[in-house]
Amino acid sequence: MLIALKPSRSLMLALTVSFAVLNNASGHSNSLDSNPMPGAVLTTPPDTLSVNFDAPMRIISVRLTDAAGERFNVSAKAGRASSQSLTVTPPSLANGRYVLEWRGLSDDGHTLSDQLEFVVAID
Repeated sequence: MLIALKPSRSLMLALTVSFAVLNNASGHSNSLDSNPMPGAVLTTPPDTLSVNFDAPMRIISVRLTDAAGERFNVSAKAGRASSQSLTVTPPSLANGRYVLEWRGLSDDGHTLSDQLEFVVAID
């Protein structure tokens, strides 16, 4: 014999509210904006490259490469401390396409990785 149980309305409401709170309190960091903007064509080499996040994130790795895959030595100015921004100082960059890649941990321990592509086109 199978008995169907009907959950009470208050139980259903409590579960719905709990899932909504957990979903909104996840703590994941997302990138909000960057300098330069993705796909930007710069007429002068950048002094700094930066990405801002909506919540603190601890940067695990950062890498700057050109279109040929050559890697440039850069590091996050905040080191590995949690920060709401990633800022690096690149070497003097010649004409070409570049990719800044990073990987980090949000406060809830989830990883985030992304990249910023831009072009330097000095006349």
